[in-house]
Amino acid sequence: MKKISVVLCLIFILSCSGQKNNISRKKQKPESKKSRISQKKKIRSNIIVKKKKFVKTNLKPETKKQKQRGVKKKIVYKKKPVNKVKKQPKTKKVMVGKKLKPEKKQKLTKTTENKKTKPVKKKIQISKKKQKPGIKIKKFIYKTKNYRTKYISYKIGKRVTYRIKLLWIKRRLLYVSKKLKIPVKNLIPFKMGRSVVFVEQLIKPGSDITYFFVHPNELTAYIALKKHINKYGGRAFLFISDGKHFTARIRYLIYKVKRFPFALDANRIYTDRRTIKNEFLKVGYIRKFWANNIWYWRKYANHIKNAVWKISFFYKYLAMVSPDPIVGVHDNQGLFWVRDIFRGRNRYRIASRWYKKWRSWHADFVYVIRKKDFNYFKSQGINVILQDNKRVPNDGSMSVYFSRKKRWYMCIETGRIGIAKRLGKALFMLRKMRNYIISVKKQKITKRVYAE
Repeated sequence: MKKISVVLCLIFILSCSGQKNNISRKKQKPESKKSRISQKKKIRSNIIVKKKKFVKTNLKPETKKQKQRGVKKKIVYKKKPVNKVKKQPKTKKVMVGKKLKPEKKQKLTKTTENKKTKPVKKKIQISKKKQKPGIKIKKFIYKTKNYRTKYISYKIGKRVTYRIKLLWIKRRLLYVSKKLKIPVKNLIPFKMGRSVVFVEQLIKPGSDITYFFVHPNELTAYIALKKHINKYGGRAFLFISDGKHFTARIRYLIYKVKRFPFALDANRIYTDRRTIKNEFLKVGYIRKFWANNIWYWRKYANHIKNAVWKISFFYKYLAMVSPDPIVGVHDNQGLFWVRDIFRGRNRYRIASRWYKKWRSWHADFVYVIRKKDFNYFKSQGINVILQDNKRVPNDGSMSVYFSRKKRWYMCIETGRIGIAKRLGKALFMLRKMRNYIISVKKQKITKRVYAE
């Protein structure tokens, strides 16, 4: 029993001590956030006060021991004295009646003695009839024209600039420029269906004559035109088609619509709604492009028209902006319809007049719309054909389009066989045409001067 009583006493004592500890814990409340922040502020303020007491402004120079230990010298920066602005003296005031007015500053005037008198030249009036006409031709000012398609926008003037939204067209541009060694700025892209077509622009100062190169397979005309512009100046728009077709020397423009390849003659882009169908089927029948048939035309006529009109509108805007004349450059292997005309058989009623030099090749000739041009080239002994503007069939070519718009147009055709010999002939004809155009422009200026 004694043992049990002792154990119970111990348990009671321990329980009482545990309750006291819990009460003390409950009484000790945790510190609030405000109290903690206030304590930190007090500590910071005490530190700042102590620092201020022991700051020395006049410091002694460093000793050798301090330098060895690496003790840094404290620097005290003094404020620079501010330059005070001097007050300007007030102007004296003069009494004028009741009101006060400030004195006016005296203006510095040059004396008449220092001035050097120049002799006055008398204007001599010359009669307008005796005035000599100016020989210099004024530069043509190109008007800009904006042309927008779905993915590419163009600004047409002396130089054509463009903006593209699609990345794959930009990649294609870089690929073609590297392959053909043409700068990217000189290439103008056109999206036709699912394919891209390019036109190269070549501009040099010297003249305002515009040249159109149409067929990619006509290499002699391409090289001759580039050499001519580099020497005499002008601007040319050279149709390259896709890079593959240009290197393969394919005459026709090949583009894809709904995965089907269609072909088009690049000199038939000025077509109307009636003639585009005939030209589309003609290429399939004569050149045997299997996709150019009636079944595909009925199914994809709208897609084909939209693809062709993108380039046709671009060339039409170019013609609107550019001055007269516009010169087309071609080469050929000897066209059968030209041979028939020079023999006196005008089957298709294309020509009204023609002239052929004795013992000359019929592939070298100039195609003309106006009688004046015909008479000039005939006098120079160059083969010429004058178009019959009333009866010629509308095949969508440049000559028919410009004759209906009443514009000045001429076309040069040279033989293709033997590039080394043919280049000289092509350059000679281009030079003759340039000299003729300049002489005509000079005559117009003289007539205007004497008329005034």
